[in-house]
Amino acid sequence: MIKQKKLIHIFILLCLDILSIILADVTGVWMRTNPYFFEKDYALVAHGHYYEILTLVIPLFVFIYYIFKLYKAEIEIDVFNHIGKLFIANIIGAVVLMSITFIAKTGWIFSRFILFFFIIFNILYSTILRGIYRKILHIEYAKGKSVRKILVIGTGKLAEMYLDTIKEYSSWGYKTIGVLSNNKESVGKRIRNVNVLGTLKDFYDLQNKHHFDEVVIALHIEESKDLKDILKMCDKEGVRIKIIPGYYEFLKLSTSVEDLDGLPILTIRGVPLDSVLNRAVKRAFDIVFSLTAILITSPIMIFIAIGVKLSSPGPIFFKQERVGLNNKTFNMLKFRSMRVEDPNKEKLQWTTENDPRKTKFGSFIRKTSLDELPQFFNVLLGDMTIVGPRPERPYWVNKFKEEIPEYMLRHYAKAGITGWAQVNGWRGDTSIEERIKCDNYYIQNWSLWFDIKIIFMTIFKGFINKNAY
Repeated sequence: MIKQKKLIHIFILLCLDILSIILADVTGVWMRTNPYFFEKDYALVAHGHYYEILTLVIPLFVFIYYIFKLYKAEIEIDVFNHIGKLFIANIIGAVVLMSITFIAKTGWIFSRFILFFFIIFNILYSTILRGIYRKILHIEYAKGKSVRKILVIGTGKLAEMYLDTIKEYSSWGYKTIGVLSNNKESVGKRIRNVNVLGTLKDFYDLQNKHHFDEVVIALHIEESKDLKDILKMCDKEGVRIKIIPGYYEFLKLSTSVEDLDGLPILTIRGVPLDSVLNRAVKRAFDIVFSLTAILITSPIMIFIAIGVKLSSPGPIFFKQERVGLNNKTFNMLKFRSMRVEDPNKEKLQWTTENDPRKTKFGSFIRKTSLDELPQFFNVLLGDMTIVGPRPERPYWVNKFKEEIPEYMLRHYAKAGITGWAQVNGWRGDTSIEERIKCDNYYIQNWSLWFDIKIIFMTIFKGFINKNAY
């Protein structure tokens, strides 16, 4: 229910922003062509392209709003911070729009007056429309409409976690009336500022008094003996039931339920890229992107190849065994940035800031990440992907999997050229634990938009990094 409300809320915000963009465009053109504001001789005659370009403006601005997190499912917001984000997003949108039309040589002439007032009115309309929408929600919930009264059963850690989380959705009309305990000692106490109203024996009396819309069962697995009786009581009163599994600690990544001829099977640690469609979309994106990147960077790669050959004797490319998808190894390509040495010795060494093995030219291409360019061929061959966890050598994988919890979960996806950890600064000789958190977060929350966001972040701040050595 909460997820559905979030999606509806985000969809409404999206529709309001599209309406705001259209109104701002129409207002700007109307003001520029109105003789009341300008003399007739200076009024624009041809202004149809200002409406045609909405097909570009709307998706562009919606994407920029998304990047600025203006579609977060929140009702309570900081108004001034929100307006500030809108202002910056509109300025960036205008600059990107002008750049696209200039590069594409559309021939459209833009009035600075229209562009200026488009930004002003777009911010104004968006603020007003979003404000009216949120005000309507506040009034609706204040009157008690759409408010869902919740009873929590359980007083342990699960119940505490639920009560902490549901507080964030109080503005969405979720109201926790109280808690029921399975022991008398807890009655009268408070858990996370919510009263323990009684025990399971008091359920019917409390239901007659409060008329709960929803019962959330948050019992530890050892307390599940009472589950059958609780379900019977809820069914008798026609109250909707939600259960937080007592084995929640095992459900770290996405979990799904599969129906096998009527037998429910819980799949633990399922991820978005388990889907055949998602894998196909990601692979198609990888092929198109890597081919384009190879064509664009081929002159740079030729220059680097010459520089590597002149900097020290040895091969141009450096091949190294790395661990990728499903723990399978592959040979990752790089431009060689170090002097040639014994492979058995090299595989046990970790690159450091002042590593004496690096050449001067090698230090440059490592610092600028240009040594990674040959990995586009790894992507084309299917060993790697554009965005994913950075691959590690077998020796370090075997070492880290014994030391770092959930380290091996990063191999649920293909290894990538860039990743969520890298654009957040966790590359080179930095915290492995934080890197793994980022990698696992990416795998759990993968989407094509997430990949595109990481690629943009890599372009703007990921190539040159103080930890890349």
